[in-house]
Amino acid sequence: MTRFRLTGGGRYDITEAANLIGGMKNVGGVVADKAFDVTSLLYCIEEVNATAVIPPGGNRKVFRSYDKHVYKKRFFASLK
Repeated sequence: MTRFRLTGGGRYDITEAANLIGGMKNVGGVVADKAFDVTSLLYCIEEVNATAVIPPGGNRKVFRSYDKHVYKKRFFASLK
């Protein structure tokens, strides 16, 4: 399943991320860029038993792992 939610130009995309994930079932993984490496979002992803495929941001003190192969194949990279 793929979901999209558009935000206004002056609004951060991260503000809608939890709304997109909430209530989903049978989610294998959530793929996003490192701007979405926020602890609260990672908890939301955990709540739906999904895997976070989000590279760690540069401000993380403890880096966490992610599936680099899946991240490289993300489909939305070609939409930019």
